[in-house]
Amino acid sequence: MIFILIGITLCFVVTVIYLIKPSIVVCTLQRAGLWFCFSIILSALLVKLVRISRIFMQKTVTKRPKFISPKYQILFTFILVGIQMILVLISLVASYPKVKKSIVNNEENQNDFPSLVIQCNSPHTAMIAILMVYYSILLIASNALAILTIRFPQNFNESKYVAFSTFSLGLMWIAFIFTYLNTADKFQTAVVSFTIQMSAMAVLLCLFAPRVFIVLFLSKHKVYDTDNRKNAMTGEDCKIKPKVLISSSTQETVTTDFKNN
Repeated sequence: MIFILIGITLCFVVTVIYLIKPSIVVCTLQRAGLWFCFSIILSALLVKLVRISRIFMQKTVTKRPKFISPKYQILFTFILVGIQMILVLISLVASYPKVKKSIVNNEENQNDFPSLVIQCNSPHTAMIAILMVYYSILLIASNALAILTIRFPQNFNESKYVAFSTFSLGLMWIAFIFTYLNTADKFQTAVVSFTIQMSAMAVLLCLFAPRVFIVLFLSKHKVYDTDNRKNAMTGEDCKIKPKVLISSSTQETVTTDFKNN
């Protein structure tokens, strides 16, 4: 969950970078931050879904599955994010970030002064395709596991919340691809920024809003249920309570119940 929160926070930070005047540093941060914040959220969700499915679908209940401890979950998340960032680094080397300046005239009134548009150059099309293919593989795998784990009873390890978060990322990604391809160059930055914000907000609502709701409105019910469970475990809630009799002659403790009386 910590990685997911970090990814959500970075999504909102990256959107601020898209509002800054373009420069070489800003363009580099935009291209790297876009894929980093997406991949860290999706990789953490994928690793969590794999862990849930392995625990619930194991053949022997007594034997614990391997590689499900927190240190392995962190390691697998770093590996998935690391592969994405290696591809981003290759794309930055193949197409070095630059600032592109262009003069745009007013088509309606030619007498107006032309506008100077400052933009970051786009990476190579082949590298964009590779980055999108890798992210799509992670997304397809996450949604496939989400369909499997959402049926687990009693919301096992919050499987339903994780599944809805993955579904929301899939819908955002599909909408982003079609919108980005059909948008003019000067509005593509706004589309990317809006998609990042909506993706982060969708994961935040799907994964953490139910927890906040339980803490704010169902905390009394939770405490009540916990007390009932404790009473049931200690025998205080049982209709048949044990009765202890101490014999004065032998000083031995004899346990009986109300049925024997």
